Amino acid sequence: MAETIRGKGVISGIAVGKVMLAGQNLDGYLAAYKPGSVAEEQSKAEAALVAVTETLLATIERLRKEEQAEQAAILEAHRMMVQDPMMAENIKAKIDASGSAPQGILDAANEQAQLFEQMEDEYFAARAVDLRDVGKRIAKYVLGVKEPEIGAGQVILCGEEIEPSVVAGMPTEQIAGVILGSGSATSHVVIIAKARAIPTVLGIGDKINLIQDGDELILDGSRGDIIIRPTETERALYQTKIEEQKKLAAHYAALKDLPAVTKDGVRIELTANIGTHMDVDNALTYGAEGVGLFRSEFVFMGSTTIPTEEDQFKAYRAAVEKCGGHICVIRTMDIGGDKPLPYLNIDPEENPFLGYRALRISLDRHDLFLPQIKAILRAGLYGKAAMMVPMVISVSEI
Repeated sequence: MAETIRGKGVISGIAVGKVMLAGQNLDGYLAAYKPGSVAEEQSKAEAALVAVTETLLATIERLRKEEQAEQAAILEAHRMMVQDPMMAENIKAKIDASGSAPQGILDAANEQAQLFEQMEDEYFAARAVDLRDVGKRIAKYVLGVKEPEIGAGQVILCGEEIEPSVVAGMPTEQIAGVILGSGSATSHVVIIAKARAIPTVLGIGDKINLIQDGDELILDGSRGDIIIRPTETERALYQTKIEEQKKLAAHYAALKDLPAVTKDGVRIELTANIGTHMDVDNALTYGAEGVGLFRSEFVFMGSTTIPTEEDQFKAYRAAVEKCGGHICVIRTMDIGGDKPLPYLNIDPEENPFLGYRALRISLDRHDLFLPQIKAILRAGLYGKAAMMVPMVISVSEI
């Protein structure tokens, strides 16, 4: 019998497919695990840190070759967590206390994640998810637990918190949709899913327990609806909706090369808003004539440290080149409000949306602003770039 639950749709689109549970619970594996001596457990943890680092480096290299820079940056942040000396020291201490390598690894990651969660900030809470992801990856290596294997056909990934590494490590064409019990629109999983245009629903809470591995599902990322084990009538209804989406997309595709001219003959320049250079190709496919807003803060949010001038230059140059001579407007970082950064250490405000943010921060922090301006100017040599400055309140700021 079909059952419908509703969450928060964060990436639109309809997905139909079988569920693959991700972010699996390790309690059963931990209970069955037989630890050796403390010295042996420490050696297992050290070997796991090396192995997970190598796996991450290989995935990062593949993503960079595929020009998936934002996803590569997210896993690069994970790689830095795995190789963080503080993490290694904490794991060592926890193994001494528990006598178990996998339990010590999870305890260490959980302790550091809780520090982020205590900050009561959506961005930091998302970083706590990353830390737990890293801990689980290392623990799984010791336990011999393999990541979900991909069979034929598309799957809908489902989990309370799906590790970003799972989504980043799977081919786009094999993920039909994503369901998260918790999570936020700024989490790394959602950022990766958005870059790949994967329909996503989050915030279904305890109702996630109604979904079993292998269940047939229909997911509506626009409404936030999830239909578990749909009836033939429901399948037919959504299949009709999918066909309508395809027809509408084909209709728009047929119009995309027509000039953007009003009925009275006024020519309009049609440009796109993007968060990463990877979005440019998609925008051009649908008829955009360049980029009207490159939200550069996503270059900063994909890193655990301040991106260098060279890192920024590469991202901006890629976008400018893809625009093929059309305008590419790059906005200097609009950090603050809903987009804090852990490495800036900005004190919380009652109304951060109107307070210390964007240009105010840039003018105070020349170590941030000058490398960004230089990177934009350098990227401008490869096409037609412009710079937008956000949240100006006075002529003196300009």
